Amino acid sequence: MEIEKYYSFFTNPSDQIFTITYKGVYMNNGGVENDWIKCYKLSKNLPAREFSSNITEYDRIYYFKDSLNAMISHGDNCGQAVVYYFTPKYQYWRELVLDLNRDNFVNLKKNKKNSLYCFRPCENIDNYTYLESNNNGQDWQNLSFNSVGINKENEAIARVNKEIYLHDSELNSWKKIYTSILDNKDIEPLHFYNNKNDLFLAAKSTPKIFPIKHYLFHSSDGGYTWKEIKAFVTSGHGPNLDFEILVDNFNHWLVYSDQISMLPFSSILISRDQGMSWEVDARFKDFEFVSEIKQLADNRYIISGRNPMKKYGTFISNTTGGFDLLADYFDGFP
Repeated sequence: MEIEKYYSFFTNPSDQIFTITYKGVYMNNGGVENDWIKCYKLSKNLPAREFSSNITEYDRIYYFKDSLNAMISHGDNCGQAVVYYFTPKYQYWRELVLDLNRDNFVNLKKNKKNSLYCFRPCENIDNYTYLESNNNGQDWQNLSFNSVGINKENEAIARVNKEIYLHDSELNSWKKIYTSILDNKDIEPLHFYNNKNDLFLAAKSTPKIFPIKHYLFHSSDGGYTWKEIKAFVTSGHGPNLDFEILVDNFNHWLVYSDQISMLPFSSILISRDQGMSWEVDARFKDFEFVSEIKQLADNRYIISGRNPMKKYGTFISNTTGGFDLLADYFDGFP
């Protein structure tokens, strides 16, 4: 058999080899190497899926029990997949329809009118394009936004290139906000971070500036005015959705990242002077990895991460200054 383009091979438990080509499905019974038989029924209307050019990864999974039982899955790294099956009962390809929808969303935000904003991490990896849903995620529309945050009034604030817009959910309209921090042509705004009444905007110098300089701006009035504070990121090309800021019950700012290279330290940083200075928070210095941190009303902290004993789990602070394990996950993980 001489075929120019192969998609995949599959060997079943009976040592039958199936090869999927642009001309159809062929089967070899494990005997002569070039003795291939075309499976005409499997080849008819063989499911194929075209992927958008801005999808960074996709995969096709094939399974063939025999020439009359098979499944094909087409998926992408947005978390979406389509599955087809072929059985003796129907003897043609049918889509497996499940009453569920799976997607992979990042930076999911909700405003006071319950509109949702997010983006797919597999698309537009260098310049995010956000999505909006006004019916609890059943349908999504593309927005020309590069970053979205939620301000103290629970309204969405968005960046489009070097411009900032504030949403009025009552009028369902966007208003451009002027801020002098973006007058500097050597500054490239990146991403909004929000917590309680505080908004943060990370930025970096444009590519013509070397070495890269990082900036961090803070707003306490919902995004109308901004003040430059000390940036805790000192190297690399981030930040861009690679850290989180928590304003705790004492109005201290805690920052952490699950991408350790984005921070000068591998644990949690704290600012007790609203961003004028940052230092390692000694209470959490023993954590090697932190993916999320929350504070309870009684001032205890809950942390998801990895402790010095190489345990991945959820921990809660105790009265002695240590942490107790609440839930152990990835048990046995190296």
